[in-house]
Amino acid sequence: MALVSTLIGPIKQKLRKCPEATIRQAYVRAARTLLGRSRWYLSPLTAPLVAGTAQYSLGTDPQLEILDVPIGSLTQPNNAGVIPIIPTPAWNFNPNADQGTPQYFAYVPEGSVSFYPVPDQAYTVTLSLVLQCRESATEVDDYLLIKWRRAFENGALADLYLIPGEPWFSAELAMSHKREFERDINNAQIDRERGYVWGSQRAQARRFVVQGG
Repeated sequence: MALVSTLIGPIKQKLRKCPEATIRQAYVRAARTLLGRSRWYLSPLTAPLVAGTAQYSLGTDPQLEILDVPIGSLTQPNNAGVIPIIPTPAWNFNPNADQGTPQYFAYVPEGSVSFYPVPDQAYTVTLSLVLQCRESATEVDDYLLIKWRRAFENGALADLYLIPGEPWFSAELAMSHKREFERDINNAQIDRERGYVWGSQRAQARRFVVQGG
C-alpha cells in the first residue's frame, strides 16, 4: 500500500499554493470515481462456509469498501469438484427451503453475503469482490498504481483546476485533464470487459463473521 500523502507529490509541484489536505481529498475522489464507474478492481476472497449458516459478513478494510460481489464458486467437500454459484437478489430465497449445496448467493449491502440453499455441511467458497477506495482512505493499493497512477492524478487535477477564485484556477487545464481522465475510465471499463481485472488477494481461507442462520 502506498500513502496518498506521497502519491500526490507531482500534483503539489504543479499547484504549490493548494493545501495538501485539498489535494489528498481530490486524489482519493479521483480513485473512487475511476474504480466506481469502471468496476475494474476485482479481488478474490476464499473462505469456509459453515453448515446451517446462510449469511456472513465479508469483514471490513479501513482503505477499501465493497461495491458488489458478482462472481462466486463453491468447492465441494473432499475435493469433489468446483461448481459455479449464481448471483441473484436475496428476495428470491425461500426461508423455508431445506438445507443443501448452495447454488445461489446474494450480496447484502453493506458488506455481507447470503447463500441459498443454506449450507448443509462445510464448503469452501471463492468470491470476487468489486472494490473501491473509501472516502477516508489514506493509502492506495500498489496494484492499482501499476496502471492507474497517472489516471488518479488526471482526475484530481481536473477537479482542482476548477476551484473558483484560486490562483491556480484554469478552465482550460481542467478540461484537458478531464478529457484524459474520461479516457482513463473508458480504458478501465474496456479492461474489465476483457477480463483483465484480478487484483491482489484480500483474504485466504479465513472464516467469515457469521451474521445469521
